[in-house]
Amino acid sequence: MAEQKREQWGSRIGFLMAAMGSAIGLGNIWRVPYMCYKHGGGAFLIPYFVALFVVGVPLMMLEFGLGHYMKSAAPRALGRIDKRFSWIGWWAVTFVMFGIVVYYSVVIAWCVCYLFKSFTLAWGADTATYFNNFVGNLEKVEVAEGVMQAPIRLEWAAFRWQVFLALGAVWVFNWLICFKGIARGIERANKVFIPLLVVILGALVLWSCTQFEGAGNGLSYYLNFKAGLSKLNDSAVWIAAFTQIFFTLSLGFGIMIAYASYLPDDSNIPANALVTSIGNCAFSIFAGLAVFATIGYIGHLHGVENITDLKNVKGAPSLGGPGLIFVTYPLVLNDIPGGRIFGVLFFAALVIAGLSSSISIVEAFTSAITDRFNVTRKTLATVLCLIAFALALVFCFDCGLYILEILDHFCLEYGLVTIVLLECIIVGWIFTAKRLRAHLDDTPGLRFPAQTNLLMRLLITIVLALTWYGLWQADVSTGGSSLSHIGVGLARLLMLGGIMLVWLDLHWLDFDIKLVIPALLVYLLDRAAGKDIAKPFGNYEPWAIWTFGVGWFGAMLVAALIIDYLFRRKGEKLEKAAETAE
Repeated sequence: MAEQKREQWGSRIGFLMAAMGSAIGLGNIWRVPYMCYKHGGGAFLIPYFVALFVVGVPLMMLEFGLGHYMKSAAPRALGRIDKRFSWIGWWAVTFVMFGIVVYYSVVIAWCVCYLFKSFTLAWGADTATYFNNFVGNLEKVEVAEGVMQAPIRLEWAAFRWQVFLALGAVWVFNWLICFKGIARGIERANKVFIPLLVVILGALVLWSCTQFEGAGNGLSYYLNFKAGLSKLNDSAVWIAAFTQIFFTLSLGFGIMIAYASYLPDDSNIPANALVTSIGNCAFSIFAGLAVFATIGYIGHLHGVENITDLKNVKGAPSLGGPGLIFVTYPLVLNDIPGGRIFGVLFFAALVIAGLSSSISIVEAFTSAITDRFNVTRKTLATVLCLIAFALALVFCFDCGLYILEILDHFCLEYGLVTIVLLECIIVGWIFTAKRLRAHLDDTPGLRFPAQTNLLMRLLITIVLALTWYGLWQADVSTGGSSLSHIGVGLARLLMLGGIMLVWLDLHWLDFDIKLVIPALLVYLLDRAAGKDIAKPFGNYEPWAIWTFGVGWFGAMLVAALIIDYLFRRKGEKLEKAAETAE
């Protein structure tokens, strides 16, 4: 069967803006700064950047390199390594299309609603109660430390029509951009979105740093690396940094593979991966200036000079998660001069960040379908957006926030981590990391000098040594059983073996993809499963977890297997027909 001519990006800058637009989302604004607040301020950025270069950049190179080499979206790219692996690609694009972007679009819809409410500060003085009523009259919700403490039962009392209307607008926009294709739709949109987002964020940073009383206290905590260095001895800080990197770069979604497949042959893949990864993290750090200035202002309102003491102040608002965005920020907007203008800019930035991510997810699935089969983009984009919009309606009910939290947990903690783990195994051991690296080296432009190889070996050694120390510390502190002592002892022995191997292996990237990243991912899976087995997630009723967590997530896996089976059969028939015609 003859290959169809593949669409390409109009320019490198258009591709980079689209890739960064996908990676930059709501979490960059509300999660990364909160992790800094929780784990020692600016000192948290040390493990964060170690994780970026040990995990983030190599994984970005893997996905960019795979998409560029295969000139295909995730299902076909993995299927070209071995057709038995194509289902993994379908699973990636299916669980983000009918899972992540479905509930993510509802959060964007909340931001759209709050954008319009900003003009009148419609939330009033009690922003926590207003948000609870806005989401679904959830009187039992307590906003603390960015975590919503859910009631035991899920109620379906009312349907939120304003969220429904905003949700419809979000999906119309997603449809319109993907309907127009890569160059005329996604590239053009992101060429507007990303510069506009940076300008708005710059205005927010300037405003908050200069106009908020007490902002200096927040900024000094954020920018003072020395004060939080003692926390770097805590293995939980390093785990948090690596976990955040896994979740912040849109890796494992099939997006970066699809986007890279539209690049021309002479593209500089390593440089593109480096710019995209660093650009995403730089945005998070820049956004942190506005967040910590706001935290400093909150401390000023509560008479607290050291912002770390805020967590001990009764009645202090949330400093992370949805509580930061929909409760704390509106509370601040009520008290500052020009709060309405600041609010419009802030929620406009959130809407733009959310939309740039959501259109990339729709494109990942669209690209996978149109790769090989004669389906028009316009028809496919219309059908996909209608299905996703229909699925998202469940989040417009009173219990929507709870269903969102359950599904988000299973999609990210299990789905995303498992898919990236499988990618590393397939590319690292079967396609071989050496072959991928040879393709990266063939692209013109950036070359990694010998000093980079040495530096990356040192970073990987540090990570392995800290993991060894963390396992030892955890084993001593818990005083585990003899069986657990044996397991921890074996794990520590493997860490020591890894430290020796990294200096014997031919190249750091091969070792990283084949061993270091998979080991970290297995640890994250084990950690998540251990917590869920010990205690039901979020204290929800078992039926809710099994229906909206395990059930929904499992249904997406079954759907991926069915799609893979049907399309493989159809592909085989088309190939046989083409051979017969020849």
